[in-house]
Amino acid sequence: MGLNNLLRIAVKCLAVVLLLGVVWVFACIVINRRDEPLSPQALALAAKTALPPADANGYYVLFALSADDNADVMATGREAVQKLARLASENPNATDLSRQTDFKHAPHFTWQVHRCTASEHCAKADVGRRAALTEARSHSAALLQRYALLQQMPNFEEPAIYAPAAPIPGYTELIAAHDMSLVEAAFDIADGRLANGIAILQKNDAYVRQLMRQSSTLISRMVAVAMMRRQARAVSELSDLYPALSADHGDQMAALVRPLSSAEQSFRPVFRHEAQYGVTAVRALDFESGRQDTALAHLPRHWSERVSAGFFDLFYQRNATANLLVRTWSPLLEDADKPATDYTAIRSRAVQRCASFDTVALLLQPNGLINPTGKLLVALSSIQPAMVDYMERSADADGYLRLVGLKIDAQRKHIPLASMQDFVNASAASYRSPYDGTPMLWSSEKRQLQFIGRQKATSNSEPKNRYAVQMS
Repeated sequence: MGLNNLLRIAVKCLAVVLLLGVVWVFACIVINRRDEPLSPQALALAAKTALPPADANGYYVLFALSADDNADVMATGREAVQKLARLASENPNATDLSRQTDFKHAPHFTWQVHRCTASEHCAKADVGRRAALTEARSHSAALLQRYALLQQMPNFEEPAIYAPAAPIPGYTELIAAHDMSLVEAAFDIADGRLANGIAILQKNDAYVRQLMRQSSTLISRMVAVAMMRRQARAVSELSDLYPALSADHGDQMAALVRPLSSAEQSFRPVFRHEAQYGVTAVRALDFESGRQDTALAHLPRHWSERVSAGFFDLFYQRNATANLLVRTWSPLLEDADKPATDYTAIRSRAVQRCASFDTVALLLQPNGLINPTGKLLVALSSIQPAMVDYMERSADADGYLRLVGLKIDAQRKHIPLASMQDFVNASAASYRSPYDGTPMLWSSEKRQLQFIGRQKATSNSEPKNRYAVQMS
């Protein structure tokens, strides 16, 4: 066979391959031009909801917590959220929402939330530097008044705003105000006003538990978990310094560190919000105009960007992607109300579901031509094991509450250190690990009660998943 014949055969083979490629691309384009309808579950998540009423809703106060001291914090927060909701509804992909909903802020305070190390006795240190802390608190009078207003609000309902660039409410100010209140409680107790100090802690406890029950965003829930851990530490340390707290106010102290209720531990509102965010995002995704509202919008788009954007958009079905996303989230929503004793099994199922989203396998299936872009997006954004991490962070806080509760119970019953191991072994279910019901640990060498959690916390000494309370 001559060289010319070989070349002709090679050219024909190449032409056939190119033709098949063109046919394949054309078939993909035709197939993906017809989207499927939203499933009932996706429709429910995609439905627009009205803004929550402003009356007695602490979210509006939280949103404007850093507003100028002379501002009406409720009115300022409500107006800013209303504008944000309108702008986000018009364009969920906008990246300048924070600038458009900005308001005049008060000068930033100088309060140091992380002034104590993990190994330091924070309550004792705070009482020792009382003058400096009192001076620092005096510069935040308006913030403390707003925190008191937050504690009086019977509701905390976060609006359904699903925009990546939505501004974050005043969580920094909230954590600082909560920390200042713990210091105020310590000062009152140090001065012998035990009832006043306990009353401050009770208001904190009620508010944080409200956040645990009613928050629907992951960041709000994690802020509440951090505040709960901080308060539990304060209760533990104050009971060391002032034995009269456990002796004369034992019931009140025990109530401050009671285990989380099922509603406080449930992640259903949070996971539903995350699923709603995902459904909104995949349906609003616009490859062609993806840069029009970004910081790079003033730069000319390279031809490669235009080609790749158009290519991805040709093989993308928005409703089909939303339906697929809902199907991946449904098992996690079913597990959101389950107790911590089921978390090991929940994690195993989440890991298996994540592993099943093999991007290559998805595209090589018989229906791989249908919505390949959407399948890749869902596969690449599968973060279900990370969601279990957050569930365990909350359960760890519950374990810490139980640990401090066990300490308070031992103090009230005057258990000697020599009998502590037997006391721990015989402890009630409410003083045991939320994961498996095993007793807390007792270290006679360190004179510590310990709980081994599953997630690391920076407030712990090494190892970071070990919570410890000292017994005197």
